[in-house]
Amino acid sequence: MKHPTDSSRRTFLVGSAMTAAVALLGGCAGDGGGGAKQAGGPPAGGKVKTPVGSETKALTPPAKFREAPMLTKLVEAGTLPPVEKRLPTKPYVVPHRWVKTGNYGGWLRMSTPDTANGQIRQYMYGHSPLRWLNDGMDIGPGLVESWESNDDASQWTLHFREGLRWSDGKTWTTADIMFWWEDLVLNEAHSAVPPDEMRSGKGTLAKVTAPDDFTLVLDYDAPAPLTADRLAMWVKGGNGDNGPIWMLPKHFAQQFHPKYNPKVGENWATAGGPFELNTDFARNPRCPTMTGWRLSAYREGQFLQWERNPYYWCVDREGGQLPYVDRLVMNAVKDPEVGKLQLQQGKFDYVHGPYASLSLADVSGLKSTSARSGMNVYLWDGGDGTGPTGFFFNYDYKDPAMRALIREPRFRQALSLAFNRAEVQKSVHFGTGELTTGTMSPKAIEYHVNAEGRKVYQQWRDSFVGPDPEQAKKLLDELGVVDKDGDGKRERPDGTKLAILTHAADAGQVTQQTNNLMRRDWEAIGWTSGWTRSRRSHSGHGGSPVT
Repeated sequence: MKHPTDSSRRTFLVGSAMTAAVALLGGCAGDGGGGAKQAGGPPAGGKVKTPVGSETKALTPPAKFREAPMLTKLVEAGTLPPVEKRLPTKPYVVPHRWVKTGNYGGWLRMSTPDTANGQIRQYMYGHSPLRWLNDGMDIGPGLVESWESNDDASQWTLHFREGLRWSDGKTWTTADIMFWWEDLVLNEAHSAVPPDEMRSGKGTLAKVTAPDDFTLVLDYDAPAPLTADRLAMWVKGGNGDNGPIWMLPKHFAQQFHPKYNPKVGENWATAGGPFELNTDFARNPRCPTMTGWRLSAYREGQFLQWERNPYYWCVDREGGQLPYVDRLVMNAVKDPEVGKLQLQQGKFDYVHGPYASLSLADVSGLKSTSARSGMNVYLWDGGDGTGPTGFFFNYDYKDPAMRALIREPRFRQALSLAFNRAEVQKSVHFGTGELTTGTMSPKAIEYHVNAEGRKVYQQWRDSFVGPDPEQAKKLLDELGVVDKDGDGKRERPDGTKLAILTHAADAGQVTQQTNNLMRRDWEAIGWTSGWTRSRRSHSGHGGSPVT
């Protein structure tokens, strides 16, 4: 196989997960163009000058369509319908001004830290009803062609594209959403939870109905003005680790559900159980998907192989069915240093920095070897509110005494105040970014609708940002977390030594440096801390107090 003819150099991006989806899929899947919220600028794109922004009005599909040569051969052989019969009545036209018409063919070699993690699904954008545009300041269509709400936003009506098809050629309908909603989310035997867009301002669930195969109605008991914004958020699909699932191919998935198949065992709904594994398009090659590529081969912990989805519902402005690239090969690289070496040797065609434990500190070295590797390095504004490293407490930690401390706000405030973020900013991130305790994206619409929104963002960003180790010590003293035996280390109120082990799924340079500085700061206020690496697929699900 050959590489795409329009991609003579390989690509490495330093940015966030959100940016990765835009960067790779911009010419393959794209975002929608429709309902404007307010003006917004494009993400920064290195030194390459290209047209900015995306059309906010949905583009009219071309009169004629074209397809990849590999699909033309199947059509000529009589094993695949013509492209006009594979696309919806009104396919989605990529609205980005910076997207150029590409050439069909070839394959991309990519790396992934594991075969079971959310970043893989971010490359496979295809299940979202609506799409964010222009840094999230605008909303465009996705699977939904048009939408409207009543005057107080307590009822939303979604009109899906007619003629959508799953990757196996079966017709997509709203029954695929109702299956997810009624048989999983509302099913007490299943662990699926309702996404926040399905709740009103009062917190109660919406009533979801499907009047026909292409219409969905959400009725709330109170105004829900952010519904469209939330429908555009996340990539959705898969097993839900990148936003809610929102839909599953009912014709395929029902065979693994006891309501439709009495032979299904009692453990069907367990995490990692039969239903989850069989209905995850990123782990089961037989599972149909709505994404640009469909899984063709999978070996856990080793690799994933993808091939183009002949029924993908997106086209470029010239009528070319997307994606352009025929196949993707994702090899799992668990050791960041090995991955960095392979990247410099030109063994990958596309790598997204944070997914490969690469950071700003690696840029100079990567650029110095670009002549040999044939690689371009781009710096992108990811728009995230946390940076590449975030810390989350396990509120269900098995030790009841430690669990009580974790759930105490003053305890968490003390840890935040003790942490010297300014030093991390200087030594790890080369002075970039801003100090924050971790927020939603500073580009989020909630922060830009009015002055109050901007004020809320600033309050959240600056809350207990520190460093103020003396105030941190005072808060711990108030909680009875004090040094009782004079050895310089604090004990919990029950007399047990205060110690925290942080589990991190990423052992890259940024994570190591950040964790080491944080551990130093926490030990300076009197406790023992450490960190260990865990698999990405296990992160957050173990027994550690912090992940």
